[in-house]
Formats: sequence, C-alpha cells, structure tokens
Amino acid sequence: MQDMQVSQKSSTSKLGELSPEAQRLYAHECRIRNAFASNFREQRPLERVLSCETRYTATALRADLRSVDRTGLLREWEFKIQADHYVLGQILTYVAYARQEMRFRPVRGVIASFSFTDDLRMAIEVMNLNIELVTVPQWMSSAGRIPNLGANVPKIPSIPQLDKTAQLKK
Repeated sequence: MQDMQVSQKSSTSKLGELSPEAQRLYAHECRIRNAFASNFREQRPLERVLSCETRYTATALRADLRSVDRTGLLREWEFKIQADHYVLGQILTYVAYARQEMRFRPVRGVIASFSFTDDLRMAIEVMNLNIELVTVPQWMSSAGRIPNLGANVPKIPSIPQLDKTAQLKK
C-alpha cells in the first residue's frame, strides 16, 4: 500500500498536469469506481447510479459517480484507495457545484475508499459535514489492480430470495 500513496502536494507538476504517480493512482481509482458502479445494486440496493464522471458546467471538475436514492437525495461520490483529509476539499467542492447546478436541491457527498484516516473521520464528525464514508469491499481491490492491499478476499455470491408474497398468491 505504501507505493500507492501519492502526496497531494506533489501530484501535479503544473496546473492541470498529473505526475506519473498521480496518473497511475487515478487509473486505479477509476477501475475501482467502475467495479463499484457495476455492482452498485448489491452495495446500495435503495439507490441507483445516474452517471459516472459527472462534469459540472462551470468548471472542468467532475465527480466520480452520481447516484440518487428513493427519496430523491442526490449523492456525489469520490473514490480513493486510501482516504485522508485532502479529499475533503474535493468532495465539498463537488457538492457545492452540484447544489448550485440543481437549484440547491439536497445533495450529499460520499467518500468511498478501502480505508479512512482518523483525522478524516474526526473532521467530518466534528464539523458536521454531512458526508458519508463508504468502505469499498476488499474484493474490489483486484478490479483496481492494487498491490499489497491485504488478503485477496473472494467475492461471495448473492443468492436471490423468493418474494414470499408472490409465493402466497399461488
């Protein structure tokens, strides 16, 4: 996991240009996001994915994923291999742009990662930021081709259950 961490301060050489390490990390994060999005119903059965790489009209910034739940609450997602306090600026900016573009409709930020630092958890709680932390299942690390993340946990299949009301009608 050590080689996967990239200092936020050294991730760009010039504004808008990612360093090779940051490009590699971004590619891993995209694969993780894609794996999560393709298994979204299993992970979040009461939500659905609206889009990936949601771009905001006022800027070139984009959230990794946008979802909506049954109450209509939008969620802007940011995926990280390991989330620390640096991600707060990203997710708060995405939520602000989304709220502005959606005429201040309720929007919640979500940080999805394999692990979260204690300082990130503390900042979200103490500042009451209304940001969800979602732990990405370990088995998805193979989708992102992430080395040294821990034990290789196999995906356990989800066994569908019969709708009992449909059985009673028969």
